[in-house]
Amino acid sequence: LSDENKLIRGQKASVVSTSPASINLGGMDQPIKEDSPFYVGFNLSTTWPKNSQVTGGKVSLYLPKDFGPLKSFASCTKIFTITPDPEGNFNYTFNLEGRSKSAFCSYDRLLPNTIKVPKKTYTVSADAVYTFSRWKEKDTQFNFLDVCWPEEVRTAPGNEDYCSDKIESFQMSCDLGEGGCRKDSECDNTKIYLVDDPVVEGGESFSLKCDTTARGGVGVCCPFRIDYEPVPAPGSGSMPVRKGATKGQCEAAHYQWLDTPHNLDLIKKAMWAASKPRPLILSYLSDPGLDRGSG
Repeated sequence: LSDENKLIRGQKASVVSTSPASINLGGMDQPIKEDSPFYVGFNLSTTWPKNSQVTGGKVSLYLPKDFGPLKSFASCTKIFTITPDPEGNFNYTFNLEGRSKSAFCSYDRLLPNTIKVPKKTYTVSADAVYTFSRWKEKDTQFNFLDVCWPEEVRTAPGNEDYCSDKIESFQMSCDLGEGGCRKDSECDNTKIYLVDDPVVEGGESFSLKCDTTARGGVGVCCPFRIDYEPVPAPGSGSMPVRKGATKGQCEAAHYQWLDTPHNLDLIKKAMWAASKPRPLILSYLSDPGLDRGSG
């Protein structure tokens, strides 16, 4: 038939049962000529398109007895064991513990005197025991402060122990507008803020200190410092001079923080807005009996 171009060789489709993983069986083009070497291969894989995997796994490959029981007769890419069944067929068992879930077994030929008819069809089957995992991915946003702060140790914002409790719970000092605080070390002095809106005013920058004059002594972390300058009169010593944010600016930042605790931009803008001079509004009461023209 081959000489007359009447022998058409090709792959035969395997039948797969419905499951989260599949075993794809394959071999060389068929039919296979007598006394020719041939091979049988398999691959264990997930049937899901993404976010899934097959781990572990033991594959049993069931081969007809004509294929031969001896290990020396079959050469496989993975270690296997052979177990005969009552009918004389053979179960080749592969333990797939590594990342590769495939194997190939090559055969020199069928055993002698097995084919006594013009053609013969063999069925090769396989099954597997495995672990299948599937997962979903979802993007979300969350605030680490809300997630990580244990409720039983959390002090309410604005409480005089807020900053000390935050340091104890998170090893994090208070930022701009946060409070209450009791001392400068409870404020993050590595943070430096402009006191006035840089677009309008420019101005100086100061590190955070605890302003215990704000909010009736509760304390607010704010950019300012106290300098001691000499009194002009000789021998009069020195006097404290506050530089940086005013008490009103510190309180404005604090109240904005209480309202929007995770929006630093709004907190800074509230502090900058409090530094603007307010217009002086004068109210005049006109006296109808007053002759403005005579004076």
